[in-house]
Amino acid sequence: MHAIVRTTEAQGTLARLAPAGTVGTLPICGKSLLAHSLDDLAMAEVHSVDVIAGSATDAIAEQLGSGRRWGMELRYRASMDEVDVQADRGPVLVVDADRARGPVALELGQHASSLPSRGWRAYSEGEFTGVALLPGGTNLGSMDPEAATGVDVDAGVVIRLIDTADLLAAQAAALSNRCAACCSKHARIAPGTGWGRKHGWQPRRSTASTSSSGNDRGSSRARGSGRTSCSRQTW
Repeated sequence: MHAIVRTTEAQGTLARLAPAGTVGTLPICGKSLLAHSLDDLAMAEVHSVDVIAGSATDAIAEQLGSGRRWGMELRYRASMDEVDVQADRGPVLVVDADRARGPVALELGQHASSLPSRGWRAYSEGEFTGVALLPGGTNLGSMDPEAATGVDVDAGVVIRLIDTADLLAAQAAALSNRCAACCSKHARIAPGTGWGRKHGWQPRRSTASTSSSGNDRGSSRARGSGRTSCSRQTW
């Protein structure tokens, strides 16, 4: 099966955190959203992937390389118009790397035998996962994955990263199943609020700021609260 992974330019505060200026290069648990998407595709035994990255194509190609580490071939494109998906390849997975989610490609791929003419669009807990399965041999540049038929999958909490609050929630959801249940209700919580401090998530500050007694006490409460056993990271 062939796949297309897309990422878009990061906006606002996220643009300062994204290594290549795109949402897909934001780090979640030590690796980029793009890398997580490729991990998902590798589990589904996808061996051919087009990465659509606009003006950041060269920078992302330098980060991800040839795809050998995933056992796949990566080709880098500036837009969907450059992708040629032949009919003999069969269905194609279209993946939005701007969303944090659990694995979905393998489960969605199992629906290929009953693929409708407009394709499948995967939802988890009522949210679009950013993954669609479309028929091969079509003009993907003009095909809208949002027109595909919805199908339910089990990908856990889905968070579309628009601002730093979403990044905060995605980190928590990825590190702890217990945090994930909370993030589904608080995906838009602002960094530095009581909820963020309780779970140990703090924006990176200067040495003087992070050494203050208030922050130290907040960190101690988070470590001793027993709410989660996952390790903390700053961003």
